Amino acid sequence: MARKRIGVTMRQVRVEQTDTTYDSLDTDWLPFLNDVLPDVVWVPVPNMGEAVVDWASDLGLSGVLLTGGDDWGTFPVRDQTERALCEWAKAEQLPLLGVCRGMQVLNYVMGGKLPSVRNGESEVDHVAAVHQLETPDGVLTVNSFHNGLLQEQDVAPLFLIWARSADGMVEAVRKHGGMMTGIMWHPERESTPMEHDMKLFKSIFGE
Repeated sequence: MARKRIGVTMRQVRVEQTDTTYDSLDTDWLPFLNDVLPDVVWVPVPNMGEAVVDWASDLGLSGVLLTGGDDWGTFPVRDQTERALCEWAKAEQLPLLGVCRGMQVLNYVMGGKLPSVRNGESEVDHVAAVHQLETPDGVLTVNSFHNGLLQEQDVAPLFLIWARSADGMVEAVRKHGGMMTGIMWHPERESTPMEHDMKLFKSIFGE
């Protein structure tokens, strides 16, 4: 049986001294992904704009993971790449998970708004913090590294709010049926994978 291939988007890094821009992936990602779903082939996705759809189709990707990074608008080619992947995954009914920036991008592309509040403007610190989130399944303890905060009115109509922080900010969303999910925390940054994160990734990308 052929192994499932899931695309993993990359942030862009600009080096002014050499006038070059690099695609890069946090080194925490692949150990986490291979630990949680070792039978999946995780494929780093180059930032190439709308051409990524043909590239992903030719490779036979069967899902997409949108990773974290800079705010929307910082690197337009990455924005174009991830917008195209979101629209492609929706059209093809492929599973898609957005993490931190990835959730913000997914929400925005699907008709929501970019974060309307910045860290420091709410009563809870969202950078380098640990949060207790309220979810339908109980309380989750997660890390937090984001400056942009989503409020309920920012969320695209097709998403259900699945988790909130103590200040009411939206920390996770899901499309009915689970094909599209967004989370604001970083599962890959835990020293040992959390049980709830392993369960989430397996439910989205597993068999």
